[in-house]
Amino acid sequence: MTRKHHRLGLLAILWLTLGIWFFPQAALATETSLRNGWEYRWGDSPQDANGHFLWASEPTGTSGWLPMSGTANPPHRHGNETLWMRHQLPAGEWHHPVLFVSSIDLIGEAYIDNQQIFRHGSLDSNGQVQFAGWSWHTIPLPDVSEGKVLYLRIHSDYSDIGLWGKVAIMDESAVLPMILATSWEGLVVATFCLIVGSLASLLVLSPPRQWRLGSVGFFSLAIGIMLLAENDSRKLLLDIPLLWNYLAAATYFSLPIAMGLILEHWFPQVRTRFLRLIWLALLAYLTIALSMSLMGMISLSSTFPSFDVLLLISTILMALLALRRCHTFNIHQYLVLASYAAFVFILMLDMAVAHSIIDWFEVPVHFGALAFTLSMVIISLRHYTQTQRELNHLNRFLESEVAERTSELQSHVKQEHQRASLIALEHSKSQALADLIDRLQGTAALEHALEIIVDALPELTSPLRGAFYRQNTDEPLLSLTHHWPKDYQVPATLPSSPSGGTDNRPPSWLFPLDIPRPQQDALHLGILWLEPNTRLLPNSEYHERTRRLIETGITRVALVLSSISLQEKLATLSYNDGLTGLRNRRYFEELMFHEAVSALRNQTSLTLAIVDIDHFKLFNDRFGHSAGDVVLCGVAQLLAESFRDNDVVCRLGGEEFVILLPHAQANDALMRIDQMTQILASTNFKHAHQPLGTVSLSCGIASFPCHTSDPHTLLEIADNALYRAKQSGRARITMAE
Repeated sequence: MTRKHHRLGLLAILWLTLGIWFFPQAALATETSLRNGWEYRWGDSPQDANGHFLWASEPTGTSGWLPMSGTANPPHRHGNETLWMRHQLPAGEWHHPVLFVSSIDLIGEAYIDNQQIFRHGSLDSNGQVQFAGWSWHTIPLPDVSEGKVLYLRIHSDYSDIGLWGKVAIMDESAVLPMILATSWEGLVVATFCLIVGSLASLLVLSPPRQWRLGSVGFFSLAIGIMLLAENDSRKLLLDIPLLWNYLAAATYFSLPIAMGLILEHWFPQVRTRFLRLIWLALLAYLTIALSMSLMGMISLSSTFPSFDVLLLISTILMALLALRRCHTFNIHQYLVLASYAAFVFILMLDMAVAHSIIDWFEVPVHFGALAFTLSMVIISLRHYTQTQRELNHLNRFLESEVAERTSELQSHVKQEHQRASLIALEHSKSQALADLIDRLQGTAALEHALEIIVDALPELTSPLRGAFYRQNTDEPLLSLTHHWPKDYQVPATLPSSPSGGTDNRPPSWLFPLDIPRPQQDALHLGILWLEPNTRLLPNSEYHERTRRLIETGITRVALVLSSISLQEKLATLSYNDGLTGLRNRRYFEELMFHEAVSALRNQTSLTLAIVDIDHFKLFNDRFGHSAGDVVLCGVAQLLAESFRDNDVVCRLGGEEFVILLPHAQANDALMRIDQMTQILASTNFKHAHQPLGTVSLSCGIASFPCHTSDPHTLLEIADNALYRAKQSGRARITMAE
């Protein structure tokens, strides 16, 4: 670009600046203020037959009109929501005169010569109103308006009623320059705050997350939107006043919330549950108030007075919380508090003007916002700079550490290669061990589980050579049961307790396989013999690591075997009678059902005999239960010895026994029981060196298909036969009928 173009650009900027600055000043010189000289009247005007308001045609000097000080809130309101105001228009040199009003509280209409010339919002004779928002207004006046009377009909259910802010007659062409001249500073500050808020939000969203900047970004965005929504130029951007009012309300209500977050993130000394409750309560008010206003339940204007009270209370409470810890603050924290105090002071001035506590003047809220935002930016930049210095120092330190660690790592590379093969082997062995344990989980017998383990040992321990030795029942030696590989020469036997126990030194490792038992010595199942591989285990560290891995595997297998042994023992106990060692009633019922189904399907014979010891209760009463137990065990032993291997003797309970004889006739049972009773008759029982004498038995026998066509009823039929034997005098065997 040439120097000539630079000069033209500078001249254009200069003329634009001069135009914005001087032209409004000239326009302001021709305006006439109407802040004074108004008359007012409370209530609404009656109407004539044509619907014209009678008060809008009354000449000046009419009774009922009272002089008014200022432009809002005349005395003696007494709950009235409608106000009439009038003013005689002065002389002036205007081409197209308008009455400029900064704001109307809340809904207004303007009349000259009983003709409506302006309306903001909706207000009808039936009392139906519709608030259209706060905004500045230009009420068009007749070109020749000198001496005419301007009537204003205003409705407000708000605490204020009337005209607020600047009220002046000026030329229509002077309005836009005036708006630009009075609002450009606020626009610049709002734009600056929005930029700061956006940048802070981006820093929060991008790693590393600077969460403390989130509160600054929230405050800057809120104050930026509020300044924009309250700036007079907003109407030039979008002429929807109510939308701007909702934005202003939402952001205004957010300011103490943002300050609460700033205190929480920037002042850890003040971070308390009470502080969080304060800004959460303010957030709840914001949500509820705006929601109710949007739903038409309350007016937007009514939400401001109550919030102003909340703002004052919350500010005082936050200040008290901060002052309690002020002696612990640093310079940055003091600067934050000082700048926020200045901003709050300006907010309080604006609040006082809004509630007509002091006369109206343009409160520079944007300057307070600018001061606070700038202070937060400066503090954040200083904090960021300090953080960067610390990061640079940390980076240099880390670089030196990395260089040192790199040299150390290079020395470990060779060891890591050696460890890699060992780790891979450990992983595969761990997986194989897990598979073995899964297989063992479905095993019910301890011996079967041990066979599975012995078969899996070569794969589990390869490439190590080894052997497994089992405990002999009759000899104090361990016998070789399996070894690998086949050409590996190992001793045929080992002593039950090898000297030194578990030996972790070459040339051999010995790992005992023992099952822990409650309140008993461990059950010694065998010993695993392994020969370490010096090629695979080049140093003592890997040597010890492999030994511990194998030892851990043996321990896990032993725990599984212990569980299987316990389950096997529990299964035995669940089917055996604890006193006599015979099968119990549960076992008999399951076996009886199975044998009955088999006999019925195959049409084979099935015989059942039920035996009862005669007068056993009297025997117990005479000699005691311990003696009775001796007799029960003796009878049980005789019964077990008197029948075939495939016959099953069970104790039903008490002194009753039952014998199930598959593929046998009733006479077979009769013969065997008769032989047993003869032996029993000659058996003298003793207990604790005390002779107990002999006992007799009564027996009932039933057989399928001889006595019934349904083998499931054999127990009932045999029991009836036993009953007849008892009734016939006992000590006899009775066949079913």
